[in-house]
Amino acid sequence: MASAEKSVNEIQKFWKTVFQQTDLTQKLMKIAENNNPLTNFEFDLSGYGKVWITAKPAVPLGTNFMSDVFITDASVEIGGQYTGFVKVLPSNSSRLAAGFIGGSYQRESIVYQQWLPELKEIRYSKNLTNFEVPLNVAEAYFVNFALSNDGNRLENETVCVLEDLKRKGYRMTSSARSAEGIDFNHAKVALVTYANYHALSVANQRRFVKSDGSRDFPSSYEIFRKDPNYINPAIVYRTIVLPQYIKVLRHFQQGEVADWLDGLLPDLEKIWNWESFVDSGPLTCLLHGDSWNNNILFRYPSEASNEPEEMALIDWQIARLGHPSHDLGYFLFSSTSSNFRKQHLDELFTEYFTALSIALGKLGIDLSKEGYSQAKFLEEVKQRYILMMMIALFILPILLDNSKAKDHTLKNENAISKNSDKPVQQEDQSQELDEEGTKNGWQSLFEFNSVISNPLLSQRIVELITDVKDML
Repeated sequence: MASAEKSVNEIQKFWKTVFQQTDLTQKLMKIAENNNPLTNFEFDLSGYGKVWITAKPAVPLGTNFMSDVFITDASVEIGGQYTGFVKVLPSNSSRLAAGFIGGSYQRESIVYQQWLPELKEIRYSKNLTNFEVPLNVAEAYFVNFALSNDGNRLENETVCVLEDLKRKGYRMTSSARSAEGIDFNHAKVALVTYANYHALSVANQRRFVKSDGSRDFPSSYEIFRKDPNYINPAIVYRTIVLPQYIKVLRHFQQGEVADWLDGLLPDLEKIWNWESFVDSGPLTCLLHGDSWNNNILFRYPSEASNEPEEMALIDWQIARLGHPSHDLGYFLFSSTSSNFRKQHLDELFTEYFTALSIALGKLGIDLSKEGYSQAKFLEEVKQRYILMMMIALFILPILLDNSKAKDHTLKNENAISKNSDKPVQQEDQSQELDEEGTKNGWQSLFEFNSVISNPLLSQRIVELITDVKDML
């Protein structure tokens, strides 16, 4: 982490200078293309003199789907140390096209440059501190979203530089990958974190609601009303995901559950109806949207401790409007065991609603005066159980099988940097999505033999489907 004496503004100024005066963005993309583990750079920067930067992949290259990510440590000749968590466009052209079609880079850019600052301003306007209504997110040091003149392509200057939360003691929990899943303490910290974020998000979203109930969003926020899926999910689940899981259920002699899941196939268009997501009643807010284990970090009092104190949200590339339960269910259904859900799910949703109501009250919103009750909230959550299950069923193979994490979704291996001087760069980026290759990659995630050969994965899948059926 940058030295404690430096303000956020100073750190932002430094990284802005680095990425505006150098070609570091393109150099990092080249590292990813060549799969280099560690690279050193030297630059001369006005106002800073010589600057030495070491860049290393933050995670194995290819395992972060929409971006390639790096930890960059900088030493400055005139004195000072800086660290940034840097996200650049992926070297795989099909991954890049997927992110472009779904608006992933635009969403994240707007979240860090506009949305989160507005949440902080709302809190400030109510004379509230971060202690009173916490907003646990990384600081954005420099965000550059660069589109071609015709808007059909992302340019290689697109970059996002964030605070490295791991330097502050945050880390992923490994318990989500165990048979037991996360424990109650992790779940409670997570849901309270979501409650405070959702409260601020509800308050900010309501600023754009007109007297007739419609929303007058700034044009930049319209992206959050659009579907982030770059391939129709109803088709994917009908042809790739659910048929394999139905076979798995029958293999484990769960015929009744398999019949129930098979009965959902005709309703997939309704389940994935985008318009029903956007307007979700009084609690409509901007969701994190991708709230699984890899996109949340917990902070612990010590390296040896497993008792979380705080949780931070990272990776906002699927941020969209919707009901808070989408974030909650995605996290809980993918991270917990059947025994845990049976013991704690109702309690946790109640804890969440209490924390949400308290935070909203501090922001001047009284749900009870609006006629919105805890019972109504729990009813709305239950209505979304099937959708929550669907999302979790997609992510479980990636979460529980390390061999499936690297480039599991895309088979187009043409690196964009290799073609940077060719006319294809002027074409619509969406034409580069290898949709058939993507579907083939997904098929490998859910393939029957692969699932049943992994006892933990098959157990979690069978139990989740069974639990949701029984809870409805």
